[in-house]
Parts: sequence; structure tokens; C-alpha cells
Amino acid sequence: MSPCSDTARRPLAERLVVWSKRLARATTAEQLIARYEGALSTCELPDWRAKAALLSLLQAKVTTEGGAEALLVRFADEPEAQRFIARGLMRRTVDPAIAAAVRRTLFGGADPRARWTLVDERLAALSTVDERLALVRQMLTERPDDPEGEIRRVRLLAEAGRKDEALAYGRRLRDRGIMSPGLALELGDVLAASGFEPDALRTYSEIVEFDPTSPASREMLGDVYLRHGWYAAAYRQYTTLTDLAPAEPRGWLRLAAAAAGSGRVDEALRIQRKVATAEGTPGADDPRAWARLLSAARIGRLLAEGGAPADAESLARKLKELQLFSGPGALRVVLWEDHAAELALAARDGEVDAALGDGVFAPAVGLAAVQLPAPELARLEWRVRFRSDPPRRDVRFVVTTIVWDGASFRVTSAPGVVRAGEQGAALASVAAP
Repeated sequence: MSPCSDTARRPLAERLVVWSKRLARATTAEQLIARYEGALSTCELPDWRAKAALLSLLQAKVTTEGGAEALLVRFADEPEAQRFIARGLMRRTVDPAIAAAVRRTLFGGADPRARWTLVDERLAALSTVDERLALVRQMLTERPDDPEGEIRRVRLLAEAGRKDEALAYGRRLRDRGIMSPGLALELGDVLAASGFEPDALRTYSEIVEFDPTSPASREMLGDVYLRHGWYAAAYRQYTTLTDLAPAEPRGWLRLAAAAAGSGRVDEALRIQRKVATAEGTPGADDPRAWARLLSAARIGRLLAEGGAPADAESLARKLKELQLFSGPGALRVVLWEDHAAELALAARDGEVDAALGDGVFAPAVGLAAVQLPAPELARLEWRVRFRSDPPRRDVRFVVTTIVWDGASFRVTSAPGVVRAGEQGAALASVAAP
């Protein structure tokens, strides 16, 4: 039997410092497990409190799906420890491969998400919600507590109008802690759509609670809040995001969107000006160009609303300072706040698709734009359409059209929506300026 180490006699707080130093250079699952075995064999883990503290450090070092699987397999004979590690991994990771490895290890077989995709095909063939619920319940008897099945049960209960039951199952799923940020997002969407806003907010917050310093998690949560129009909450998340990743312009442009949504357009324009004047490389993915187009759309919306002549002159001057026009022409910009959607502008010239001019497609900041000769605005039939698989919800947007004739601007701006299940929306009602 190995002798107890000097570290074993220290308080837990001091042992945590020692363990952190030991793990600093551990980069593989084998090394992490070896550090755990060493601590276990030298009396450093006398109780669950100490073991949980070390396991928390171990799971935080896992960065690959293979590492996640190996660590979970090591604790296959210790269900409490295995589930503790799984909860930690699922709650902090935004990597679908790691989440899949956890589900695969806990619930067996191939990736359970892929298996549930096959179940979804069977569900789609059933005509009533009661039949679909019965199938999901049957699958859950075979795989109890599988979060992929539970989220489907909650969604179907909400669809059936049994909202209280959906809320109860949703709370139970959330409180179990075996949710990845992606699952928290799905469950929050179901609860929000059912009218349970406080529970939806609590569920969405799971995205960042376990790993509050992750820029990816902050961005995801901010995007959720922005999509719902909860601008103050989105602004707080994006503020933290810009603190964590101050050199990433996408975070600043998201912060500007939340400020604009809250009615602070001047602040949004200041943030966008900061991004537009930063150093960078010209190109289709140049955030400086995105910032100028976002500013043009927001200034254009203010101009379209009308107001005092002095205000209009000031806004026109700001619009001209963006230097988006080298001569007479038109600019059409679409902005949307659901960053999970990828919208684009499209036009038809009679029976064929029109070849549009200089275009910008930046779904990362909810932006699509095209510049073209002004007469083309009225001649072509315009649509906003999805460029990728659409989300299962309405996606709202605002289209702003700016025409520069060499002396003055003419602007129109109008909201639109692509309904759930549709591929696009016509812009026939949005007249050229």
C-alpha cells in the first residue's frame, strides 16, 4: 500500500492548489487519469467532497471527444463520479463532438443523437401528437433519462397544449444537470414558445453558468436573448463577451445590435465607427465593411422615419461620411437579429435568377447587402431567402434601401418576416425610394 503523501494532510483548499499545479502540463486523458490515480493512492481523496473537487479540475482539462470518452470510461464502475464528470462536460462544452461522446458513453451504442434522428423520421410519419408522444415514451423506456428523448417529450407536450406537464418535465430535465449548451438552448426555446418566460430565462442561463469565462458560451447566450428581443439581457452578455475577447470585432458588432435594439442608436453608431476605423484586411469577410453597412442601415432607418430638417441633414452627412457610394447608385441592406438564421437577398429577372452586383453576406452579425444601379430596384422581383436550413420559427428582418443620386439620399425602410416552414419572403411591398 502506498504511503500517504504530505499533501494528504493539508486542507482541501491547499490540495486544490497542488492538484492544479500537477495538472498544468497534463494534456491527454491518460495523463489526467494518472494524476487522479496518484492522488487516490496517496490518501488525498478521503471523501466525496475532495474527490468532486479533483474531478472538476480533471473535466475542465478535457478538450477532445476521445479525452471525454476515456475519462468517463475510467469511472464506469463509479456512477456518481461518472455523472458528475458528465454534467461538467455537458454544461461547459459548445463542441458537439464532446457532447456526443458524453451521450454515447452514458447511454450506450452509437451517438444517441443520430439514433433520435431516425426516431424523428418515424415521428414525422405519425398523424397525431398523441401517437408521437406514445412513441417517445416507448423509446424512453428503453433509454431512461436520455436528454435527447426528454427534450422531445417536452416539445410534444407543449404542442399538445399540456403546458403545465411540459413545464414540469422541462424543469426536471434542467435540474438533472445533464444538459449541454445546445440542449439548454432547445429546452429554453420550447419553454419560451409555451409562454414560460422566467423558466426559459433560467434554462438559457445554464449556457454560461458552468463556464462563465467562455466567449463562445457568452456569444451563444447573447444571441438567444437578442433573437427574443430581450435587449438589456443581450447587452449584458455581449459586454462580458467584449471583456473576454476585446480584439474580436464580431462581439463589438453584436453589442452594437443590442444597444440599437434598446433604442440607443447613437451608442451603436459609435461602436460601429470604432470597428470600421480599426486595422484590418479588405475582403468579403472584413468586419470594417460590415460595420459601415450596419451603420448605413441604422442611419437609413432614422432617415426613413422622418423628423426635423436639421436632424435629416445631420443624418445625411453621417451617411455620406461612410463613403459607400463612389457615384450614383443604390444600396439595399437586410438586418436580422436571429443569428442562427442565414438570410440573403435574391432577385428574379423574369423567369431567371438575376445576377446581383457587389454583395455582402455576413450572417455572423445578421447582415446581407447588395449595391446596384438604382433602376434595378424597381425592375427586379426581390426576395429575402434562407441560404441554409431554416430554423423552426419565424425570422424577422428589416430591409432598408438607400438611393444616392449624386446630390442627395432617398431612403425607405420596412420590416418583414420569413414564416416558419417557408424558404423566403417577397419584398414586393417594399417600394424603391
